[in-house]
Amino acid sequence: MVWGGMSNGGRTELYVIHGGSLTALRYRDKILRPIVLLYARTVGGAFILMTSNERSHKAALVTKMLDEEGIQRMN
Repeated sequence: MVWGGMSNGGRTELYVIHGGSLTALRYRDKILRPIVLLYARTVGGAFILMTSNERSHKAALVTKMLDEEGIQRMN
C-alpha cells in the first residue's frame, strides 16, 4: 500500500503507482520529481517535506536529489 497527499488547505487526489514495489528509484522518478518538486516550487522557501522512515525515503539517491533541489526535510 502506498498513499500520500500534499495540501495547502484541502484534499488532494490519490496518486497510485502500479506495477510493483516502491523502490528508491521509483519514489524519486514517479513521486518526487513530477509531484513533490512542482509543489515545493509553488510553495517556495516555506516548504518542508515530511516522509516516513521507509527505506526508499532515506536512500542515498533520494537524499542527493532532495539536497540538490534544496528541499528541506522534517527530522
